[in-house]
Amino acid sequence: MGVSLKGVLKALQPPPFEKWRKPIKAAIALLIAFIMTLNDTCRHAIGQGSLLVSISAVLYFPSRTFGVVLEDVTLGTLGAIIGVGYSCLGMYLANLARDSTNPLAVQPGSSGVLAAFLIVATFILNYIRLKVPRANFAGITASIFISFTLTQASVVPIFYPDILWMFMKPLALGGAIVLAVSALIWPDDSMSNFLGVLLKCLEGHSTFFKEHSDSFLTLSPNTLDTTLPSLHDRLQGSTLLLIDCKRAVHRDVLFSRLSGQDTSKLTQMVKEMRTPLHGIGLCQILKGDFENFLKQEQESTSSSSNSSKEIQIEKETLFDAIRELHSILQQLSDACHETLNDCSIRLKEFHGASNRTTLNSILWPFPRLFNGPSHFFNKQKKSKKKFDHDEEKQEYMDIPHHTESQQLRLLIQELNQQASQSVSQLWSLHPEKPLKRHMGALNLFSTYRYHLTEYAKQIATLVEYLEELEKTRQRRRLWMPSVKSFKKYFRKGEMDPHMQSGEMIDNNNEQSSSMNGGPSTVGQVDSIRTRHTNDSGESSAFVLRRQGNKLYVRDPDVNPPATAVQRFFYKLYLFRDWFLEPDTFLSFKTTIGTSLLALPVFLPESADWYMTNHGQWAMVIMVMWMFPMSGMFFYTVIMRVLGTVFGGVVAIAVWEISRGNPYGLAAASTVVAILFYYCLLYKAPLRMLAIMSLITMMLIICYEYQFVADGTGDDPIWTLAGKRMLLVIIGVVAAAILLMIPAPVNGRVELRKRLAQTFCDMGRLYSLLCSQFLIPNTPGVNDKPTDAQMKSIRRLAFDLQRQIADERIFLKLAVFEPPLRGRFPSKTYGSIVEHVGNMVNLIYDMAFALKNLDPVWRQKVALSGTKERKDYYGSLLTSIKLLSSTMAAKMAFPPYMISPQEAMDRYSENLYNNSQLKPHHINDPAFLNYSAYLVSSAAFVNELQKVLESVEDLVGIEDPVAWMKLHDN
Repeated sequence: MGVSLKGVLKALQPPPFEKWRKPIKAAIALLIAFIMTLNDTCRHAIGQGSLLVSISAVLYFPSRTFGVVLEDVTLGTLGAIIGVGYSCLGMYLANLARDSTNPLAVQPGSSGVLAAFLIVATFILNYIRLKVPRANFAGITASIFISFTLTQASVVPIFYPDILWMFMKPLALGGAIVLAVSALIWPDDSMSNFLGVLLKCLEGHSTFFKEHSDSFLTLSPNTLDTTLPSLHDRLQGSTLLLIDCKRAVHRDVLFSRLSGQDTSKLTQMVKEMRTPLHGIGLCQILKGDFENFLKQEQESTSSSSNSSKEIQIEKETLFDAIRELHSILQQLSDACHETLNDCSIRLKEFHGASNRTTLNSILWPFPRLFNGPSHFFNKQKKSKKKFDHDEEKQEYMDIPHHTESQQLRLLIQELNQQASQSVSQLWSLHPEKPLKRHMGALNLFSTYRYHLTEYAKQIATLVEYLEELEKTRQRRRLWMPSVKSFKKYFRKGEMDPHMQSGEMIDNNNEQSSSMNGGPSTVGQVDSIRTRHTNDSGESSAFVLRRQGNKLYVRDPDVNPPATAVQRFFYKLYLFRDWFLEPDTFLSFKTTIGTSLLALPVFLPESADWYMTNHGQWAMVIMVMWMFPMSGMFFYTVIMRVLGTVFGGVVAIAVWEISRGNPYGLAAASTVVAILFYYCLLYKAPLRMLAIMSLITMMLIICYEYQFVADGTGDDPIWTLAGKRMLLVIIGVVAAAILLMIPAPVNGRVELRKRLAQTFCDMGRLYSLLCSQFLIPNTPGVNDKPTDAQMKSIRRLAFDLQRQIADERIFLKLAVFEPPLRGRFPSKTYGSIVEHVGNMVNLIYDMAFALKNLDPVWRQKVALSGTKERKDYYGSLLTSIKLLSSTMAAKMAFPPYMISPQEAMDRYSENLYNNSQLKPHHINDPAFLNYSAYLVSSAAFVNELQKVLESVEDLVGIEDPVAWMKLHDN
């Protein structure tokens, strides 16, 4: 009873003030915008569009960093300015089409011109929103502006440009209010966010390395329970967020010691640490499995006492090698751990002010006046000791650190010298044929040495770079965004840097929300990016056919066009494919919905009724929510409708409580807005409900107060609430109906299709690895890969990680889809996604191991057993391609095929019989790279085998015997 009561009391305990700070900040911006409607002077100065000030404040989310808010406000204002020019042209041409002798304002000619402009603008803006996620704010703002101005111009009998100014003012004012609140009230900046995530990454890497390195070096039974998926989760968790924060820094105006280029360099160093850490974790896992592996070998060779004894000797020799080199290995490992911790401490000096405490937040606008209760009393003591502290700091900087980069490099040299003697004992086990097993003691120990030394080199490089920064970045200065960052800004295919994978549905992902302050846009309710493969794009660059001076994608149906007529119809074919693309077709459906919802305003008999009831809001809501909802269609539709109803009920309650008093409305609305913003930021499943409730509440309260204050309406609050709720629901239902045509996107089906595409891309990456590093006698291929090539491989690997992150989201979204046809095999798909993620990591580990491999050594390896090697890699690539085809087409596996494990065994047997390695080769640095490659390759084949088994559970295997039995009569 006591335990349950304690749990209840803990659940009832309010969240800390730090979690309330961002909702309060957003509510303050909304309160200021709401005052523009409540105050008579402001409302009359702004005009009838004063409601848009509050709506724009809701859309811009001021609780994010200043740079992000500035970016969104700039793009939103730019979209509105473009809408001004576009609407002005449409209004002018519509006025020319009017019959001056006809007294009616709504005429067929003007309505046709305005409707045409509205249709074209809707299609273009929505297509840009879908193709360029970062232009989402500009698209939404321009859509709102154009919708209101063109519909308003339909009922005005003359060319009246003041309409443009009437709707431009509230949109610009709302953006200015949000920008001022973001800059002046508890401001955050992108550099602080980046450094916070960077420090967290370094601390996590240091802890990870210490745990797994010590576990590998210990000779006692392994107590660290680690798997490949856990390696991925611990190493990848903050890396993608760090990359996104770095991109946000590049587009921000900075006042910091560090520049955007410095953040790129630091991010690159952190990413390069990931592979050695993953390799060390893999060695720890394989060492834990090594005894079981040897036991299985012993059981399979129990008839041969010599083989059993040989295996036992190999195990003992591995432990002897670790024991003999334990001192220098442990010394290097401790040095790496201490150096990275020291780097974290030194990076905190670039962080500037400490994190804002609760007392600082409450005492605003005096930022960081106190860092704690005793800070005021300690401040005088610190000022008295400032001179002594500066002297001590200078003296500390002059003394060489015991963990500096030179010391690390000396330890690496000492390790290589001592290891050359110890590893020779491992070689003596099999003097003639040492590579019968891919995960033998020799390769495993060499792999650990390789990744440990590479990790130490990465840390040494980080130390040297920090020393350079400390000398050249001693004071803060103003940094402007680089031209390169603007070029990359609208690059197709990258994720929105303000939206992390899983942000919209993962309850535990509070780090993402705390870093950016919440969802990036209202339109991007789904964090999964829309990724559609185009056969004419880069993904098909591996299979091209030249026709004349042009390259065409191979099409098994036809040959490339050769005549002018064929080229014409080929372009029509490309246009048809473009139109049927999901993004294009969705934009077309949005245009159809906009045309139908705006149709009454262009008809004389319904125009007055449409404008009196503000029917534009149904059209605006529909456009805002016409976004791909893969895997969340039914859930989001329900949440939108419930949010609309709940917002209307709350608006009625707020109005009745305050009895229409502006002060009471402001106070009650602010309290309710804080609660809505809290759910929006920290309660992922309720975010759709919160945003719809907030928008509906502001619509009802603002319109009702305008009607009462200006005397333009006499509807009671519940009647007006019903009308506005009906408009919002019409927009929501219209968006839902359009998204269902021709059929709603099923998240489970989309997951299967995306896995098929991931297998295809992974096969391309693996084939690229083989072609770049393992094909003999190819000019230019057997040289060391260039930095550009490694960057491209790294970009492919991280793009695959992005895909896998999206696929993990689809798994979480599966619970929101009703199992109408049957239950979703979530465990099987979860296993597939985990193994695919492991395979991508291992492919990059192989590329990393072969990056610095001596071309001469690589050529020797490639020339040994060329036929068997091609059979081996051909079998693996065929299996990966078969996985992609099987998942895409839902077809069964063939009854007879070579498994990846069998192919690896054949290749290992060939290496066993034709190995050209000699004792002096094991002291060659290239042997460490080659051993790391072999170990990663063996783990990759193991994961591929598990994926085949999981997919086999889904699709099955064709059974010729069963078919014969069915047709035996």
